[in-house]
Amino acid sequence: MKAVLFGSIGTIVDSSQLQLDAFNAAFRKAGLDWQWTRDAYRQMLLVPGGNRRIVDYARALGQDVDEAEAKRIHELKTELFDEELLKGRVTARPGVLRLLQEARDATCAIGFITTTDRHNVTATLEAAARDLKIEDFDIVTCRDTVRQPKPHPAVWIHALDQLGMSPEDVIAIEDTAVCMQTAVDAGLNVVAIPNNFASQGSFQGALARFDHLGDPDVPATQFSGVPVLEQGCVTIDSLQTLLSAQSREQVSVSSV
Repeated sequence: MKAVLFGSIGTIVDSSQLQLDAFNAAFRKAGLDWQWTRDAYRQMLLVPGGNRRIVDYARALGQDVDEAEAKRIHELKTELFDEELLKGRVTARPGVLRLLQEARDATCAIGFITTTDRHNVTATLEAAARDLKIEDFDIVTCRDTVRQPKPHPAVWIHALDQLGMSPEDVIAIEDTAVCMQTAVDAGLNVVAIPNNFASQGSFQGALARFDHLGDPDVPATQFSGVPVLEQGCVTIDSLQTLLSAQSREQVSVSSV
């Protein structure tokens, strides 16, 4: 294994409630009588892209909100979200900082492969740890990196090209079923760590699924895949075991 690539913001910090709060605050500021509930937002997470969610919701209500207006509302939401992130309302999910350090120690490349706004990327990393910066990653992407955002696999293909690696050399980590499928479509092997907002999705294509990556004092739970937890933690060795098991399975299938 040559690289560990974190996908969406939610793989680094558990930000879904904060995102929902920011959407509703943006609606109020924009003069819209909209209030998204937790259950409704869970369903919306099955489709990536805040702009698209706004347009789809307006259409469902029979209201006229065009792409330009949706973009303006989403930019306002992003500003509000980033402000709350930097107030310290969220921190890194269990195991993230530990796994990043393990990857560095193992000279394994690390990436943050998202198609969200660059300000969101910076704010997310600062919220996760005050000394965690974009420069700590070998590759970081954002909305401006590729023309086609997730769920198109373009950003993952771009990351592989920039790293000079093949899909079989890499483990991707994603937190929603639709973003997981984006990485799978690019040929990558994926580990899923959905939070409570995204746990209802289908993660059938993942090598393994956990509630989070785990720390010694906050052990993870594994729901699928070859058992690899080490004292409640998903480690670099755990990911290598998953990747090796997948390679053996592919060889076995191809030889039949």
